Amino acid sequence: MNDSSNALHDDIRRDLGPLLKAVGADRVTGVCIIGSASFPELWRPGVSDIDICLFVPRETSLPELAIRLRRDLRADAMLLLPHVVSDVHSQRVETVIEISARVYDLTFLTGEVTVGQTWKEIRYDWFELYAGSVLRHAVWLEGQPPSFLPPPISRLLPYYDEEVRSMRLTTLTEGLRRELAAVSGTMHDSRYVPRLCELQTVFLQALFISKRFYPLSYRKHLEFQFRRFLGLEPDILLYPDNVLSDPARISERWLCLLI
Repeated sequence: MNDSSNALHDDIRRDLGPLLKAVGADRVTGVCIIGSASFPELWRPGVSDIDICLFVPRETSLPELAIRLRRDLRADAMLLLPHVVSDVHSQRVETVIEISARVYDLTFLTGEVTVGQTWKEIRYDWFELYAGSVLRHAVWLEGQPPSFLPPPISRLLPYYDEEVRSMRLTTLTEGLRRELAAVSGTMHDSRYVPRLCELQTVFLQALFISKRFYPLSYRKHLEFQFRRFLGLEPDILLYPDNVLSDPARISERWLCLLI
């Protein structure tokens, strides 16, 4: 880690001090930087937001936490009011604040996450992304990762259980094959490009699972991840000059990498 990243992380610690005091130090069990701010090569001052995960005890009432944050945080610093988000992945509190001319995306969560079992659940549970953000790529400022392991997971590092990995990869690959076949006949439809871009996210999820490596993001820093994490060239990704190319060719290249 270089001096510039150390300086950034020291600045973040100072920025978050008043926030942690307002929340209550006893109510936060761990704080980590995730996303681009955890990699000096990706951080862009004045451009990149700073993504922070703050872990709270499992018995915490997240609706009450959101109310308390609205009351205790400076109103003029809040760019997005604290609110509870519930989805396939987890329940959590999200807010965006500005401190010292830096924008912080804050997520408060207990560490209890769900591991999907079906095609629709797996593609939206963000489990590998969560594990990568918190365990593999995070910079921990305080505390340590939560010990909670969602069933049927028995370990997370260096990667999770092979039986679960195989099931998730098979489910995603079969679903991706069906969806690509369905979308290939809609090339001249206005929904073609958005649907294909959404399927690229599924492909990336499956690709990282096949390589047994946790991702940093499915939407950002893809070239960096391909070269640094996977040892692959990013020419299989969708770009403006190839998104309208032969969908059968795109499907063939994606699925061959998942075998």
